[in-house]
Amino acid sequence: MAFGNHTLSREGAVSYDRERLGVLLKKLPIALCATLLNSSVMAAVLWPVAPKAQLLAWVVLQYLLSAGRLAVASLRFGNAAPSIRSAKAFAFFGSLLSGSLWGIGVAYFPPNLPQYELFAAFLVAGMCAGNITTSSSYFPSAIAFIVTAGIPLAVRFFATGGAPQLAMSALTIVFCGFLSVIAYAANRQFRQSHDLRSALVTRNSELSEANKSLEDEIASHARTETALRHAQKMEAIGQVGSSLAHDFNNILMVVGTMTDVLNREDLAATAKQKALSTIRESVKQGKAITHQLLSFARQQPLYPETVDLQELIARIEPVLIATLGPAIRLETSCAKDLWPAFIDPDQFERALINLAVNARDAMPAGGAMRIGATNAALSEGAVGDKQDDAVAVVVSDNGAGMTPEILSKAVQPFFTTKPSGQGTGLGLSQVYGMVTQSGGKVEITSEAGSGTLVRMILPRARS
Repeated sequence: MAFGNHTLSREGAVSYDRERLGVLLKKLPIALCATLLNSSVMAAVLWPVAPKAQLLAWVVLQYLLSAGRLAVASLRFGNAAPSIRSAKAFAFFGSLLSGSLWGIGVAYFPPNLPQYELFAAFLVAGMCAGNITTSSSYFPSAIAFIVTAGIPLAVRFFATGGAPQLAMSALTIVFCGFLSVIAYAANRQFRQSHDLRSALVTRNSELSEANKSLEDEIASHARTETALRHAQKMEAIGQVGSSLAHDFNNILMVVGTMTDVLNREDLAATAKQKALSTIRESVKQGKAITHQLLSFARQQPLYPETVDLQELIARIEPVLIATLGPAIRLETSCAKDLWPAFIDPDQFERALINLAVNARDAMPAGGAMRIGATNAALSEGAVGDKQDDAVAVVVSDNGAGMTPEILSKAVQPFFTTKPSGQGTGLGLSQVYGMVTQSGGKVEITSEAGSGTLVRMILPRARS
């Protein structure tokens, strides 16, 4: 279906026809009321001068036609979606018959007197103008009424032959043409309004589908992320279980062997003491592994207190220097107005020692390890908020560093890149567990070949 510069699809044409015919049928009672009112007025004005029988018959026909159109509209199209073809036929022929009755009435009944001819002209002009309001949604119906109601009056004026009548004939034709243009413009505007509404409905449907698709993608992504986290968790559990089994199996083997040695009757006293010492060391090793695991899992009991970090770092400095060895120099710096931290001092010392061991192993050819402490905030941009005040301890080295893949697993317990027997893989996990259990945060940055930086953000002690 084509209209103006637009072409509608079959579905769009059906939707457009249904809407415009539906609007016309809804306005039909208004048009019929106007017809009955104006036909009664015309009969009253012309009753003294027109043939009464014919005029009465004309009024009766108007009433019968109006009642018939209203009845068909109610019974045929009122309760269900109308057939497009039958609705078009009903609208067109109804307007055609109504306009024809008006054309016959105004052409036949008024006498050849100016006042009655002008009355008839104004009356039919008003009916044609009102028809645009009620029928412009369906252009053929509007044109059918305008032509059949207006042209007979123009023909009557023309047939009379007088100069005024000829002018009235021309004006009637021009007026009908002008009303036809208005009806066409109104119909076009209705079509554009329909197109906009249809486009809006289509766009809303597309947006709804896109939103549903996006929700499905988000849900799928969430399921994939959950599955990935579960897989990573199972991988970490597997690594922990394997390493725990290996370490505790070694401890049990030592304890078992030393127990067999102690069962020998001829065992010398010195050998017995040595065996007992070995068993004690193995038990200490198992206890240390258990404590570090609990620290990572944030189950290790902590005993926090107000700690002067500058004093603590100075006190443990000799131990760190001995751990690092002669090839690695230790540099420390603390802010003069450094706040005290609220932490477990023993666990914090162990964390520094673990970081020193990692730095030593990362710099076999020598280098430098730096420890710095400054005031900070638990949340970015919150310095000065006493509820958020913190102390940042930064430990860095210029060793081998870590690749992104290794860095992503660095705090997992028992994860290590060191050769077997040279590391437990619990150093960074203990650091992570101690800091997070204390209410702080750990930030690790590293790049292969450029060293590693560990930033421990610790809560400030409250005075």
